[in-house]
Amino acid sequence: MTPLPDVMIAGLILLALPIYLMPTMVAMFRSHHWASSIAVINIFLGWTLLGWVAALAMAVSAVHRVPPPTAALRPVSPFSLRQDGPSNHPAKVA
Repeated sequence: MTPLPDVMIAGLILLALPIYLMPTMVAMFRSHHWASSIAVINIFLGWTLLGWVAALAMAVSAVHRVPPPTAALRPVSPFSLRQDGPSNHPAKVA
């Protein structure tokens, strides 16, 4: 049996690395809310088939997007809603 040339070993590594990191790439591409957790699971437990499958399952799960706040949802100062306070208009002289 002849040893593999260095070029073939480098080629195998370059082919295997994107496959190994596929769950992380999918999570980042989808802007998943758990992307950092998926990356940690993938990097540290991906060498076990169970860890890789778990990371991939998390990466393709539903992404929970938070809608941007609208004007109706922004906090309002309680003083801006007062109706009975002093008026900003000058007093009428009768």
